[in-house]
Amino acid sequence: HVTVAAHADVALVADSAGGVRVVEAATGKVLRTFTGRADPAHRPALSPNGRVAAVPDVPTGLGFFDVETGERLWTTPKATHLLAWLPGSEAALVAADNRDTRVVDLHTGRVEKHPKVGPDLLAVLTDPPAAPLALLLGPRELSIVQHERVANAVASWPKRTASSDGFDATRPDAPSILFDGRRLVGAGQVGKLFHLDLGADPAAIAGALGPLA
Repeated sequence: HVTVAAHADVALVADSAGGVRVVEAATGKVLRTFTGRADPAHRPALSPNGRVAAVPDVPTGLGFFDVETGERLWTTPKATHLLAWLPGSEAALVAADNRDTRVVDLHTGRVEKHPKVGPDLLAVLTDPPAAPLALLLGPRELSIVQHERVANAVASWPKRTASSDGFDATRPDAPSILFDGRRLVGAGQVGKLFHLDLGADPAAIAGALGPLA
């Protein structure tokens, strides 16, 4: 398995035995090797800036490593895999196999309970950059949760919640923010567009707009 950093010239290469190598994306030169234990159910992940690697580490949980030095920064037994990096708040969204969702502060390694328990992550929206939003799908609702660094901690709170009726969670394409950040648009059911008014309070479903192009 290969993971490439979005904003750095490095990649993470994992083998079936649990070994993880950091390589230059352009040349394939090995820069660093991590020794871990294989977790076939979950893959390692590389932060967008290429500085931190999240590596599933059976049976201890999820380990975070400094890519440049190879140093293990933190290990949490409260998670088995990474859901998403939250780059603006310098945090990560992680989950356990029982769908328990938590936030890891990448400054301190502190692990906090997430305000939404057991959702599926659909997308991370990085606008505004300093307060990334996670779009989460629960059993009956869509939630947009904001994460922001406040003093020496990461605060998380639901910004919008609405019924997920009409949303097609089986579509692989991520929803988009349109109309100057006022509306979330994604794939709906039966070839329709689903859109969520982000300016309403509480958020409301605007309805189906018509067939997908």
